[in-house]
Amino acid sequence: MIKVMHRVLAVLAFPALLRAQASQAPGGAIKIVGDIARLHVTGPRALADAIYATSRAFNVSAGFEEVKPLSPHDILDVTSPKYVPASKDDRAFKPRGGTVDVSFKSPAIAARTEDLRTAVTALLNEYHRLGLPGRYAFEITSGSPTWLYVYPVEVTGPSGHPVKVAPVSRAAIELTPRDDEKPFDILLDALNAAAGASNDSIKYGGMLGLGFQGGLTKPAVLSGPAYVIFNAISDAAGRHFWALLYEPSPSWKNYFFSFQE
Repeated sequence: MIKVMHRVLAVLAFPALLRAQASQAPGGAIKIVGDIARLHVTGPRALADAIYATSRAFNVSAGFEEVKPLSPHDILDVTSPKYVPASKDDRAFKPRGGTVDVSFKSPAIAARTEDLRTAVTALLNEYHRLGLPGRYAFEITSGSPTWLYVYPVEVTGPSGHPVKVAPVSRAAIELTPRDDEKPFDILLDALNAAAGASNDSIKYGGMLGLGFQGGLTKPAVLSGPAYVIFNAISDAAGRHFWALLYEPSPSWKNYFFSFQE
């Protein structure tokens, strides 16, 4: 469905979460024993947590786009039984998550790009083997810093058959910021451009202006695939991980872009 207007809003909290049942915060950790690293992650967004943990272990920057679920099988109703919905759409949903447990060569022993590639390949293979939502691919761009980028390529459709997807973060965009435009406003421009190019809606899911204080210059890249520009904006802001996550609750059904350290 083509939207008439694509807008990015700064969001400080997700109202859908107020309707959700209390649960343990998702997270993941890597334990290193000898020359083997074991990654154990559990939660509704296990892959996002796993990519973040892996990027920190290998000391690289990373960007991640979550697949938009199309099958009812890939989302779970987590509305609190104590909450009284105002309508049938006034409910909280989350992606169908799980536990991912995978081992690979310890980055403390060898932190080469090829070792990172092997680790992420093992991670995605295990994620796909478990049948969790979406199928993903990745790219590694060497440099200073090195960037790992993970994006969806396929999702289970409403009929249960696989459907190819066009990642929002791979949409071609071009920015023409004013000389006096602030880096945070450039980010909002980039999100608006990616939303418009992909006929989707993106909201900024973090504290307004987070990471953009101070006299920062414009990002080094202003045209190309959206993820390349997201990387450049992250570099300018001193951020090492960005995520484009999809909120499936009926009252939202938007992508949310956010940073982590």
